[in-house]
Amino acid sequence: MTAVSHGRPGVIERLWGSAYLLLSLTVLFWAGNSIAGRAANGVVPPMALSFWRWFIALLIVLPLARPHLRRDWPELKRRWKIVLALGLTGVSWFGAIMYWGLQYTTALNSVLVQAAIPPMIFLAAFVFLRERASGRQLGGVALSLLGVLVIITQGQPWRLAHVGLNIGDVAILLGVCLYAIYSVLLRRRPDVHPLSLLACTFAVAAAALLPFYVGEMLSGRFMRVEPAAFVDIGYVAILPSVVGYLFFNRGVELVGPGPRGPVHPPDAGVRRGAGRPPAARTALPVPPLGHRADRSRDRPGLPAPRAAGRGGRH
Repeated sequence: MTAVSHGRPGVIERLWGSAYLLLSLTVLFWAGNSIAGRAANGVVPPMALSFWRWFIALLIVLPLARPHLRRDWPELKRRWKIVLALGLTGVSWFGAIMYWGLQYTTALNSVLVQAAIPPMIFLAAFVFLRERASGRQLGGVALSLLGVLVIITQGQPWRLAHVGLNIGDVAILLGVCLYAIYSVLLRRRPDVHPLSLLACTFAVAAAALLPFYVGEMLSGRFMRVEPAAFVDIGYVAILPSVVGYLFFNRGVELVGPGPRGPVHPPDAGVRRGAGRPPAARTALPVPPLGHRADRSRDRPGLPAPRAAGRGGRH
């Protein structure tokens, strides 16, 4: 049993051992992240939202992770390269790129691009791990993608011919690639307690984003000090980040990167949906095809940490 099984063994144990429940909850938290990201538009600039998200998440996790970090430090130090890669790809860069891209594209385009996450994860798993997706998994991805197309085109797929791409879409596509790599890299994470990994990847993310946050302020873009800003940052730092990444990493540990491929990304139309079907993202306020969303409303949320060590370390 893993270290997460404290207090109420029955409920927590079942939750921690159910990959698809963990991943479904992750999708829910990430979907809310996209809504919070859009709501922050005009109040919290993208780099500010990204930095404070991970810095606050780090402050939350660090006290809980401290005892585990002492024990896991030798392993983390030995595997520092993979920890750095995880912190940069799926935690820091992915979310920041998504938030930035949503300034230039619509929520609809964001959903379309994010729908590429599951197949991108399968591709990354094949390239880096030589793992092949089963027919059942590919069928599930195809069905999810079909659901997305039906919803966003209102049953008229030919309308896709009128959807244009811009720099925001390209940025989100880059984020999708980074997230796929992150999902695969989780298979090679250090054998440490989940909180130890979260603390380290969050620290990497905050440190990597700080220069961009400073640059954003030097360019004249500042966060407004008002209740809405604190609510947005507080939400994205807790549920989509601390809880969402913990659940996502654990889900990947249980089922591997291919099956649960997230579809989550820019929370503009969707957050990466670790295993969430692309259609889940369309549950967010995505405008019908042909209606260009107000750019000032688009802004997503971000990425996922790891789970308990392979042997369920405490």
